[in-house]
Amino acid sequence: MELLLKHTPRRPFMMHAFRGSPEMVSRLAARGAYFSFAGNILNPQAKKVRHAVAQVPHNRLLIETDSPELKVFELDYPTLPEYLGLIRDEVAAIRNIPAEEVERLTFKNAERFLTGH
Repeated sequence: MELLLKHTPRRPFMMHAFRGSPEMVSRLAARGAYFSFAGNILNPQAKKVRHAVAQVPHNRLLIETDSPELKVFELDYPTLPEYLGLIRDEVAAIRNIPAEEVERLTFKNAERFLTGH
């Protein structure tokens, strides 16, 4: 965190499989961070990261499976891209918005992040 605050990247950057605190979100978002969440958010005991999901600005939200590295809570390996819908649904529940809205937001955010627009 100190390094990012001291040397803010000139381009937007992604906090891949974010597991940080909700308090970190606003500080990093202000410096151009996008936040990608994986299957660990399905664990009801992962309170810190679940609170972070709720804090991410809608225009900085991304989702992932990180196939095959991160286990989707309560599912056996391999972690497959097909599980992305489970993560989408959990983000929707945490943020209290429709799953379709999560799809729309994360698609637009990924497109903007990857193209630089």
